[in-house]
Amino acid sequence: MSLPLHPAAVLYRGAKCFPALAACEHYAGSERNIRKALHLQSELRVDERPIFDVTADCEDGAAAGREAEQAAMIADLLLDPATPCRDPHSRGRTRTPRPQTAPPQALHAPASRDA
Repeated sequence: MSLPLHPAAVLYRGAKCFPALAACEHYAGSERNIRKALHLQSELRVDERPIFDVTADCEDGAAAGREAEQAAMIADLLLDPATPCRDPHSRGRTRTPRPQTAPPQALHAPASRDA
């Protein structure tokens, strides 16, 4: 059985990687998973840069109807000076839900037969 390889050893195989692009992106929705992903991102680096990006998910990570609370938690987490993403080379972002123009019930309501 071979030893586990670092992602950079497999993905770049001696070639110089693009400095502005990470090898992959990790989506996390819960506070625990976001913190863990940011911590791993701060530890796993090539040439002082992270090897993957982290996306804090405001949409799929939130319970139905609690998207605003999820977004506030993510904002607090990303603005916290103790969070590893405060590093200037860190690459974190958020994914937010598409704004609704009508309540969800109206989007799925049957068309009126009164015409």
